Amino acid sequence: MSGSNGIQALSDKRITTKIDNKSITPELKSYLVPGCGFGGSCFPKDVQALIKSSDEVSYDFEILKAVEKVNAHQKLHLVEKIKSYYNNNLQGKHFALWGLAFKPNTDDIREAPALSLIKELLDHGANLKLYDPVAMPHIQRHFESDQRINFCASAYDACQDAEALALVTEWQLFRDIDLDKTLAEYHEWNGGTIGA
Repeated sequence: MSGSNGIQALSDKRITTKIDNKSITPELKSYLVPGCGFGGSCFPKDVQALIKSSDEVSYDFEILKAVEKVNAHQKLHLVEKIKSYYNNNLQGKHFALWGLAFKPNTDDIREAPALSLIKELLDHGANLKLYDPVAMPHIQRHFESDQRINFCASAYDACQDAEALALVTEWQLFRDIDLDKTLAEYHEWNGGTIGA
C-alpha cells in the first residue's frame, strides 16, 4: 500500500506509472491501489502492535515505522493538493467529499482517511458537503454539531454549489457516475484511481 501511495505521489509530479492489472491476483490488487491512506480497525492497530513488539525486543522495525509515517502523510495528501490549488486560502470555500468509510462496501469509519481530511479542511476554514453510500450515520454522529458540514443524500447533492470535489473512498457507485458531466464546473481531486 505505501509503495503504491509513493508511486501515486510520483505520478502527481508528472511521472506516469501504472500497475499491470493482469499480473496481480484480484485478492492482492485491492491492497496495491493508491489512495488516501489506510484505516479500519485492524491494519493500523496491527502495524502499531508490531512496532511496539519490535521496540520491546530492541529491534528497529524501520519499514513498519515508515509505513505508519507514510500513511499519516497520505491521509493529508489531498488537503495539500487542495491548499496548493487555492494558494493556501480555503476560508469560506465549499468542497464536496465523496466516500467517507475507510474502504468501499462498509460503513466503518474507524481510522478512515476521510476523518483526517475533514478535520484539516475545517481547520482551514472550508465548508463541506459530505456523501457516502452507507457510512453517513456514523459520520453524522462524529461531526453532528459542526454547522460547516452539510450531510447530503446523494453524490449529486454533494456537488450542488460546491467549488471542488475530493474523491476519498473508491466506491463502485462513483465509478459509474459521469464525472465529466458532473464536474463540468468543478475541480476534482482523486484520492485513488477513479477516472484514472
